[in-house]
Amino acid sequence: MARIRLACVALFLAIAAGCTEVVTGTGSMDTRPQPPLTSAAALGDIATVDFCSLVDRAVIDKVSGVAEIDVSMDRCQVTVSKNGVPMVLVVGEPMDGETRDSMPTSPHQVADLPAGITVAKFEEEDMCGREIVFADQMRLRVNVALAEPDGRNLEYRTRHMCEVADAALETALKMVRGGTALHFEYGDRSYSTLAACDMIPASAVAIALDAQRVSTKRYPTGHECEWDRDSARALFAFMLRPLSLDVPPDAIEETIAGRRSYVLPDGLTIGSGCEVFTVNLRGPRPGLTEGAAVYVELFEPGQDDRACTIARGLAGAAFAKLPPV
Repeated sequence: MARIRLACVALFLAIAAGCTEVVTGTGSMDTRPQPPLTSAAALGDIATVDFCSLVDRAVIDKVSGVAEIDVSMDRCQVTVSKNGVPMVLVVGEPMDGETRDSMPTSPHQVADLPAGITVAKFEEEDMCGREIVFADQMRLRVNVALAEPDGRNLEYRTRHMCEVADAALETALKMVRGGTALHFEYGDRSYSTLAACDMIPASAVAIALDAQRVSTKRYPTGHECEWDRDSARALFAFMLRPLSLDVPPDAIEETIAGRRSYVLPDGLTIGSGCEVFTVNLRGPRPGLTEGAAVYVELFEPGQDDRACTIARGLAGAAFAKLPPV
């Protein structure tokens, strides 16, 4: 599914230090079995994780050139280039058993994993991915895709994508082992405290998509909600966006639910799509704002206008529930 365009921000790095008491006597290594590692034990509150803190730019640079790092609430997106081929690395997108997609995976062998952690892999013609699976079945995705798929030299490109994915997996696992993920500190009026699925009733989505009912995916952070039917789907998401990021030139500025909003037809070659977004709040760090967006995808081509009409209606329902500016 087309994903919401994400914003760009510089990484904020921090180092935590501790101390250990020295005890006189004969030391011995603790050989007791470690409890299976859950996502909460490794990462803390999954809803506030800065997923860019799981990315070590220096390690990624060893296998590819990092051009840009973008952060949002539920993912870190890194634009890289290897041998002249532009790729997009995404780290994060936590999923549980209810929201994991149907993409087939197989075991991926990694040495010295913490107790309860496994790694799965999935590879397609224009994508190479890894999933860190915690003991509580929460999954974190490490995914690399071609920025501009064109069908050429796919075997060669897949190999390079997997090299980048494995480098990113290495750094993410290092942070998981050490429990050193950083967290955003959101304000009291932050969108992050809202539940995306509560912003638009499923019944309203079903009517908008001309369906008797829709299936609903409640993503574990609460920041995204997805509704599906056979021939269409809709997504509502909270996001982060840099103040410096320009609005796309083809976006149409409108006022929706009393808020400055932007309507952006997707121009898909397969199917039709439209995004409506608004940006109003300061973000958890200087230079960042929070925003909310609706994305509608219709599987029939040439229907961008209809997709935008549906997206406007859903955005009106959701934006009206946002905290006052």
